[in-house]
Amino acid sequence: MTKVRVMLKCTLGPLARRKVERDFDDEVRFHLQMETENNLRKGMTEEEARNRALAQFGRVAAVKETCRETRSLPWMEVLWQELGFGMRMLRRSPGFAALTVLCLTLGIGASTSALSWLEVICVRRGAGRCRGRGRCRAGSEATAGSAGVAPRTLDGHNRN
Repeated sequence: MTKVRVMLKCTLGPLARRKVERDFDDEVRFHLQMETENNLRKGMTEEEARNRALAQFGRVAAVKETCRETRSLPWMEVLWQELGFGMRMLRRSPGFAALTVLCLTLGIGASTSALSWLEVICVRRGAGRCRGRGRCRAGSEATAGSAGVAPRTLDGHNRN
């Protein structure tokens, strides 16, 4: 199986849980049945054979839990559960849900605009200046000045 398919199955695993659980139960039942038949061939009674098969297989619940952890991403299942719980809580109180969405929207918008201003003020204003001649490409002053050519700005025109 390719890595992409494995990741897709792990990610979307919680959505198809019933089918996977049914398939897994069938597989466990099949293994127990096969081991029971092997024990019956050895001359045990049916009850002894079943008990021995269960003992050899191990605790079914523990085996199921181990397989669940290996076939899916545990943190992804927890995330799905938490998202479901959060949606149920927001459905119970629509006013709170609207206020939450509004606060998140305003917070994200305000932080985006503040960071954009900081980028313009701190990063772009100081970087790329060519001694008062406007913005120019990085490194163009050294190479162009050494060749005796005036540096070019971003729009490609000389400013002399």
